[in-house]
Amino acid sequence: SEVKQKPFEFIPFIFTAYIFKYFVKKLDKYFKVSNTCNGCSLCSKVCPVQNISMENGQPKWNKDCQLCLACINACPSKSINWGKLTQNKNRYINSNIDIKELMR
Repeated sequence: SEVKQKPFEFIPFIFTAYIFKYFVKKLDKYFKVSNTCNGCSLCSKVCPVQNISMENGQPKWNKDCQLCLACINACPSKSINWGKLTQNKNRYINSNIDIKELMR
């Protein structure tokens, strides 16, 4: 019997990582900040890859998002959304970790 090769099994890891990184850079455009943002910059402080900068009191994503969504979940005013997927959804805060432990 013939063994079928799994799709993409032949693609080296580095090539796959490059493709992933290419698409990740495009994901930042889906972040939206509502007018309820108070400019507290907590989103930029909890970002593990330092991808968020503050410009004119508003967060700006700098094309290196890893989609951990820490910014969305930490926002005290629930002003950050990722497209329509997170609108009007509950935010998750781990009760065993203080938000200060996530800040850099």
